[in-house]
Amino acid sequence: MKNITAALLFVIINLSAAVSLTGQYKSESENFKKFQLIPVDDSSNDPEFRSFIEEFKKAVAVKNIKYIKKHISPQIIYSFENENTDAEAFFKAWKLNRSYRKSEFWNEMERVLATVPSSSEEDGNRYYVFPYVFEKFPGDQYDSYSYAAVTAKKVNLRKTPSVKGKVLASLDYEIVKIIEATHEKGKVRVGGKSGSWIKVQTSSGTRGYIFDYYLHSPIGYRAIFKKNTGTWLLTHFITGD
Repeated sequence: MKNITAALLFVIINLSAAVSLTGQYKSESENFKKFQLIPVDDSSNDPEFRSFIEEFKKAVAVKNIKYIKKHISPQIIYSFENENTDAEAFFKAWKLNRSYRKSEFWNEMERVLATVPSSSEEDGNRYYVFPYVFEKFPGDQYDSYSYAAVTAKKVNLRKTPSVKGKVLASLDYEIVKIIEATHEKGKVRVGGKSGSWIKVQTSSGTRGYIFDYYLHSPIGYRAIFKKNTGTWLLTHFITGD
């Protein structure tokens, strides 16, 4: 689990980089340009992949480990620390070999697949990446370590990190600035979803908390699916830059 823990810490540190490295966002109040990263499902015209990914989502929802094992690449990439990764090491790192139903893999994968994918090509072959934020994020305008994108409509920005917190705004696919990550305080469940509360600032300067099931960083977890000998496989499940 060492690689997974290190990867999670990497994201937490970078999501809260403004606080942990410079502290400048605690005193800054200036606004930034509003940007809505509207999702476009690049797989909408690929019925074969759509059929596969719906089955994959169902398997994740019910924690069907047999299905997942059949659709993971033998050389799956899950860590930047170890280039010689493989399926056996992946399952061990995510604790999917023992007491697999308790693994955090299911929550993380469900969260990633709740978005839509973008597509790219490699050697003339199309592959898909969830979430679309990974490839579509305007990194030339917004620092990937300091900003993230809301990936749903009418996502509540709350005054306190609680479903009982006063709603300050309702956000649709907006890019927001990360002020403070609260992953270290533990996961919570909201509406049946597992996640953490993240303190953010909107383009108008309003600060509050968003449940991170609906918030994705371009350096956060992403799942990449590629076709191998006629079968779609999960080839990457990784976080970091």
